[in-house]
Amino acid sequence: MGELMRTGSHIFFLVAGLLLLALGPAAAAPPAACAQKFVGSWTVRVNATGQTYPLLVRPNGTSHITCPLCPSEGTWTCEGNTLISIETSTSSTLSADGRTLTASCCTTSRVGEPVVAAAPAAGASIQPASTKPKSLSCDTLRRPAKDCDEADFSLYAARATLERYPTVAADQFKAAAAAARRAGDSKLELTILREATSSPSAAAKY
Repeated sequence: MGELMRTGSHIFFLVAGLLLLALGPAAAAPPAACAQKFVGSWTVRVNATGQTYPLLVRPNGTSHITCPLCPSEGTWTCEGNTLISIETSTSSTLSADGRTLTASCCTTSRVGEPVVAAAPAAGASIQPASTKPKSLSCDTLRRPAKDCDEADFSLYAARATLERYPTVAADQFKAAAAAARRAGDSKLELTILREATSSPSAAAKY
């Protein structure tokens, strides 16, 4: 029984490190060289249970997760291709395509396209960076991102309810698009609208 309890406690703290990014003092912004690889919206999947939770990683070193038993706000930093929870010192490794974070407890998938991919292996060819100016984006905003949070959570809710409750999903798609518009992220707004209208069940209610 004692060994079982110790194992359970170990798993809990591993999950807490990635999912919760537990409450703590405000952190300094992560190093710019690696921060943009991790900023944005993610879906955390607990390997042991299959449960999933939406996670928002902000540029200022804070994060927000929607999880019934989790503190919602946390802090983080990074080193190279590794995301680190400041409170628990647990880490997750970014895949080469920038779309997946892997830890012992969880597998975390990016929602949308990565802003910056993981650093290429030594000797790999590197494409020149684009000089095209970036549009305003919830992934790169360095200000309070209330509207961005609302857009992410409404979009997550729309996807979760689409199959069984298309009317509810349509309302959530509308809320997500409106929040993205308020945030000034026209690309995200367009992506949400396209997703809403591409689903026959949601489009009929949209």
